[in-house]
Amino acid sequence: KAVNESVDKAVNKAVNESVDKAVNKAVNESVDKAVNKAVNESVDKAVNKAVNESVDKAVNKAVNESVDKAVNKAVNESVDKAVNKAVNEAVDKAVDSKINIAIEKAIAPLREEIADLRRTVEALKKEVRDISRAVAVIEVEHGRKLDILFDAFTMSSEKHEENKKRILWCEKKIEKHDGELFYLKSKLEKA
Repeated sequence: KAVNESVDKAVNKAVNESVDKAVNKAVNESVDKAVNKAVNESVDKAVNKAVNESVDKAVNKAVNESVDKAVNKAVNESVDKAVNKAVNEAVDKAVDSKINIAIEKAIAPLREEIADLRRTVEALKKEVRDISRAVAVIEVEHGRKLDILFDAFTMSSEKHEENKKRILWCEKKIEKHDGELFYLKSKLEKA
């Protein structure tokens, strides 16, 4: 019983460590690839859409303001500077906001998929541990059975050798008795 518990503990520990390492490595690689691909695609779409909309709005606004104020040359220069600054700030804010919203929308489903993957990985880890334990138990039991078979074979071989020796001894005795009987019969026939 103590040997079984020690073997079980050692097997469980070795199996758990190797399974954890292999599963963590595979999960990390898969999750990284999936997250990077989804984030890159979502960010590209969101940035392009946000930039196009914001640029269109900002350009329209700047052109309208520039045309309305183009009459006055002195005012025109100040307006250009103010419009450029306002356009840049508006575009920057709009793009940042749109990108953040798009990224959050893109990442939300990935978070759910990652949670599902983690649950699946945990279930797989449990199955692998169970299978590993079962295999280890089978190996230990088969080792014992092989030991028993080897012992039985050894005992059978020893018994067989003893029987061979006994048969040889009996054959020698029979030959000796045959000779003695032949001798006695020949004495009787002469007498």
